[in-house]
Amino acid sequence: NNEGRNDGTVREARDGSGNNGQDANNRGNADGGDPAGEANQSKQANLCSCDFTERLNFIPQEKTKVVCNLNPHHGEEVKIWVNKEYEVRCFQNSRVYCPLKDYIINSANILNYSPKLKYQINDVVHRDREVKEYHLEIDKEASDILFFCSIKPKQVSELLEGEVKINLKREISEEYSVATEDGIHICDFSKGNLNISPSAGFYYKNDRSVSCIYLVIPNKLFLIKLPKLSIVTDQFLPSLVNCLSEHSFINFNLKHVEEADDSIYLHLSFGDFKKTFNLSCAFDLSEYAVEPCSLGKKGVVTFYFNAA
Repeated sequence: NNEGRNDGTVREARDGSGNNGQDANNRGNADGGDPAGEANQSKQANLCSCDFTERLNFIPQEKTKVVCNLNPHHGEEVKIWVNKEYEVRCFQNSRVYCPLKDYIINSANILNYSPKLKYQINDVVHRDREVKEYHLEIDKEASDILFFCSIKPKQVSELLEGEVKINLKREISEEYSVATEDGIHICDFSKGNLNISPSAGFYYKNDRSVSCIYLVIPNKLFLIKLPKLSIVTDQFLPSLVNCLSEHSFINFNLKHVEEADDSIYLHLSFGDFKKTFNLSCAFDLSEYAVEPCSLGKKGVVTFYFNAA
């Protein structure tokens, strides 16, 4: 098993002009050449894979790139198979998209940008041949990341290159609050689909928002769980109070602020209400940066008050 390390090399992609990341999907071709179709790609239960063992055995007339796009889900695995003689840059020396600076970082270890990933590089037998297998295991709580692996069959042609684009990001952006065993509802912005913690994931600017809906139950405890960051107590707490105080007929009580190891809980309750309406309050980390590359998201709680 080969565990990678970061050699620290950082270089901007040639077309790295900033425009909120909207070129990131095209930057697999930043070094020239047009995609020459898909590599053999498959999706089994909990496994995404790309097979380059027989896809890079032709001699092109011009610079050519064979692309395999993978969009794995959290909790799944990725496997890439290549011939042993190919020159591969993957996992410990991948190209990683950096949303904070809107460019591609070269020769980067993916673990520096999404620590809960786990990878191995092994010799295996695949389709009755000995090949290299690049194996990625994605933890259910791994932070989002967009990265590229390069495969060069130099023995075949200097003009030919294979590329795997792996775009790990959460697709669900709106959920209802979840009830615990004792009936307490919670909106969790610290993990799962609604996680607003800074990550290296690729999102268009207007997609950096998630929403949690709470159908208000009078005189019942409601919890908002947020990442453990100083901005939560310094800014989010007062802004939530201001948001709920905008309407004098909302009777609420911010009972308690609880700090856990990696998160902060806001304990809220609401009194009886006689109007039917809704109100949204935001916890905005979409401009909250963590060097070298991570940006947060905006979390919105929408309270539905139903007097019926």
